[in-house]
Amino acid sequence: MGLVNVKLDTTKLATWAEELSIRGIRNAARRAIDQSARAARKVAIAVIAADIGVSASKIKPATPKVVATKAGDLAARWTISKLRIGILNVQGAAVSRLGGLSASTHRLTGGGSASLNSARRSS
Repeated sequence: MGLVNVKLDTTKLATWAEELSIRGIRNAARRAIDQSARAARKVAIAVIAADIGVSASKIKPATPKVVATKAGDLAARWTISKLRIGILNVQGAAVSRLGGLSASTHRLTGGGSASLNSARRSS
C-alpha cells in the first residue's frame, strides 16, 4: 500500500481569511458609526425644536440626512444649516387686534430668553 501525500499552500487562504475579518470589523464599525450619527441627528432635532418652541417638522429641513461613512473614511457627517422660523410659529406667540403681537422664546440650553411685545399701530 502506498502513502498519499497532499501539500497545500495555505498562505493565500490565510491572507484571504485575515482580510475578510479586517473587512468585517471595518464594516461593523461603519454600521455602528452610521447608526450613532443618525440617532444623534434625531436627538438634536428634538432638542432644538424644544429649545425654540416649535415642532420637529419645522427643524428637519435645516438638518439634512446623514452623510454615511465610506470604505476609506470612517466619519459620518450631518450639518445644521441656517433656517428662518417666523415668530408666529413659536409656541406662545399671539396676535390680537388690541394688543398686537406678544411672543417669547425660551432656551433650554443656555442663553437668555427673548421676549417681544409689539403694540398695534394706529394709522
